[in-house]
Amino acid sequence: MSRRDRTRTIRPRFLLFIASVFILLISITLLIIAIVYGSSFCSATSCSRVPDSLSLGSTVIETGEETEAQPVTKTDQEQASVILAPPELSEDEVYNVKAIDSTLPGVLGFTYDIRRNNREETYNSNPAETNYLFGKGSKYTAVKGITTFAGNNYRNSFAYGKAVVSMQTLTEKWSNGIGAIESFSGAQWTGQPLVVTWEGATLKTLGVLDNFKKADTLTEVILCAADGKIYFYEFESGLKTREPITLGIPMFGTPTLDPRGIPMLYIGQGTVYEKNKSACYYVNLVSNTFQQIVSGKDHTARREDWSAFDSSPLIVEDMLIWPSENGLIYFIQLNTKYDPDTGALSVSPGDRIKYRYAGSGYSTSSAVGKRWYGYEASITAFRNYLFIADNGGRLQCIDLNTLRLQYVVDLGGDTDATIVLEEDGDSGTIWLYSCSQVDSQDESLPNGYGYCYTKKINGLTGQVAWERKQLVITIGNIKGGSKATPHIGQGTIGDLLICSYYGLAVDAQDEEGNVTYSYGGKVVAYDRKTGETRWEIKQFGEADYVSSPLVVYTERGDAYLVMCDRAGAIRLYNAVNPGENSLYALSLGDSISATPVAYNNYVFVASTGTAARLYCLRIQ
Repeated sequence: MSRRDRTRTIRPRFLLFIASVFILLISITLLIIAIVYGSSFCSATSCSRVPDSLSLGSTVIETGEETEAQPVTKTDQEQASVILAPPELSEDEVYNVKAIDSTLPGVLGFTYDIRRNNREETYNSNPAETNYLFGKGSKYTAVKGITTFAGNNYRNSFAYGKAVVSMQTLTEKWSNGIGAIESFSGAQWTGQPLVVTWEGATLKTLGVLDNFKKADTLTEVILCAADGKIYFYEFESGLKTREPITLGIPMFGTPTLDPRGIPMLYIGQGTVYEKNKSACYYVNLVSNTFQQIVSGKDHTARREDWSAFDSSPLIVEDMLIWPSENGLIYFIQLNTKYDPDTGALSVSPGDRIKYRYAGSGYSTSSAVGKRWYGYEASITAFRNYLFIADNGGRLQCIDLNTLRLQYVVDLGGDTDATIVLEEDGDSGTIWLYSCSQVDSQDESLPNGYGYCYTKKINGLTGQVAWERKQLVITIGNIKGGSKATPHIGQGTIGDLLICSYYGLAVDAQDEEGNVTYSYGGKVVAYDRKTGETRWEIKQFGEADYVSSPLVVYTERGDAYLVMCDRAGAIRLYNAVNPGENSLYALSLGDSISATPVAYNNYVFVASTGTAARLYCLRIQ
């Protein structure tokens, strides 16, 4: 038989080899497409990729003596161990504040009184008997999402859910424009969006467009903007879920949604506007209507020339707690009625119980060189105690039910950053972390410089455990320090406190060892136990930070830091050790003063300026 007459047989092993090569080629092709797509996506959208660490030439990363800087690799997180934070306190134990002598209110010349509505009669304790108790921060709301500034009554989370991170990149998913009222545009400080998932009967009667009511669930992004409008978008598509609600007044702060899942929103006016008017409002998200609840122009207030509401209020049971820049804290029984089946929703606010304080060295106006009354920070709560910092740079601890002032701590300067709270079952206490600003000359320094302070404070005594200071430029009307709420680390950064700063005198060293100082900002990671610096990110010029740090975590506990700056950049870092470069950076164009939030892999943040937008970014 000749060779050509033979029948050829293809062996199964050969077919398997061919199939394997084919699958491998397809896999390589898809990987190349994914890489090219990820790197070029933003060129077709309104954001743009910034090389390395936003090298507009402005980022320098340093590590403290305890941690040597290492190049970032994809295995850094994998090599890092999960660091156990202190255990939580027992829910069965009772914890009472016992102030140390140096923090007793009289030491700093503090007194207080209580008023009901606009009556002249004053009280030394709450005339309305209450017995409220906040739960743990993790139990503040049953709603899926972020319903207030920094997530809950401990003010310790700007992220909901867990992220799945593989490519370590940021891509723009969608963006929508924001308008302006006069000079107020976009989202100002704090400007954090809310993200909430509606479902069941509540969704069916909600004031959203009909096509969204047909779904089983709707996750809605809510932004209260400086242009006087409240915007609503579906979180993945960016589609408008309802028409904007126009309040017609600039809103700078972060709204609060009723944590019980009741579709009622609370938002304050960010600046005095229209004939010295300022107020706060409740917004019915079934009817999409709003009503004033309190006027900041209150004749009982200590501060006479300013009365805005930057604070994000808290709600415990049916009690609304709302600090104002006029120097009062309002406690209002809401008398909420809600039927999710019919959508019938109303509030009938009761008496306005007002906590008012006085302190040595305070001015009734915004006088230069004086301490100011008023609160721009949001209030933090542990069980029956409230903690809040004021414009005069003092921390007050107040009993929630009696409204009696427990102690006062000097924080070192005007404090707009909200206090963040940590439970420590090992020490049997709670820790409070604060960051201050400075707008005055420090006599111990050369002309034009001052110090701002970051402090760790025992929340049950007022004792300062440690403090660290940053050098601030104070020339002219420049103010600097921190307006950002610190982040208490978890997972692979379970021993860190991350803080961000603006207006600092940032040091740089040349090849000859000469040190110079320039205007800029920092992100600093402190060891929570000792206060020692573990690492720093330095930026020069306008690329400083008033936005709070956002950290997202994977299921394993890997930590990724998202930072937004006033030069308009947003960057993704390995939070364990940032190294010399960010993992990814985007330029959004306009300045960012607002704080971002995360919902699983999605990040939402709004910019300010003439082309301000609300962005949805995805961590790949």
